Amino acid sequence: NWHEYIAAIEARGVVVEAMPAQVIGSPRVELFISPDGSVQILGSHDALHADMPIGITGPQTSTPHLPLMKAATNVGQMLAAKRAMGYVTVDFLSWLEDGGQPRLWGLHINPFLTDAAAESRLFRFITQAQWKAGSGNFSVPNDVLDSASQTTAATQSNLPQERYFVSLRQLYHPNLCSVQYNVFFNLCRLKGVHFDLRERVGTAFVLSDSFASGTLGILTIHADPINAFRLASTGLSFVQSQMGIAKGAGEKFLPAGTFRNAVMEVKTQLAVRSAAGDNKGDADNGLSSKVEDILP
Repeated sequence: NWHEYIAAIEARGVVVEAMPAQVIGSPRVELFISPDGSVQILGSHDALHADMPIGITGPQTSTPHLPLMKAATNVGQMLAAKRAMGYVTVDFLSWLEDGGQPRLWGLHINPFLTDAAAESRLFRFITQAQWKAGSGNFSVPNDVLDSASQTTAATQSNLPQERYFVSLRQLYHPNLCSVQYNVFFNLCRLKGVHFDLRERVGTAFVLSDSFASGTLGILTIHADPINAFRLASTGLSFVQSQMGIAKGAGEKFLPAGTFRNAVMEVKTQLAVRSAAGDNKGDADNGLSSKVEDILP
């Protein structure tokens, strides 16, 4: 209650952090500082938050690319001057002033390989995408797509080379512990939840622990941001429909915690990005948002 809260503040002290009214996003930049002091930018992503951090989406689209890279490079050079080396992730906050002028704040320096940076590396491993420093995009080389087409005896890919991803980590669903791996992935095959090795798009489930823990991650990849979120919503809908208490929809059937938060955040992202027209490809492109199958 309020009185206990005030008593705890008086006993232990308190830190008050400023929070801008118009927050755009939480971009992060991944760096590598070599022993010789050179700073290399490995990529960028935006943090996804609900009541708690639930994942990332990349590359970042919340902040103009060049100012963000300049700020991150300056931080990296400062760390190199202090003889720091290795993996570093720099957290920023992007927001708007009352007059609409965009601003950028530095928040944290993480002098290690963060979970989010590891998720970004997994995305690059699966797609073989390369970071384009000039544009800030991830792009799959033509020879990778062409070789995959030749291997599968398929036609050349019609998708753009750019790839965007959504990574939702440590999603807890209590009913996962009662499912065997072969049953789960057979259901994926039957429901068409898969990753296309030729196009380098689709859905991958990240098994950070055994199903006995009730957790798994979802990594979705597509040629534009909004379709990557559509795939994420489809994956969440698949897990809930197969593992949920009821086959129907409704917020009351969602397990509390990270899974529910992920559903809410993906729904919000789809609404915001659809309103902003954040889609470089066909709005449908064979994908349909499944969030409404979970929440009314």
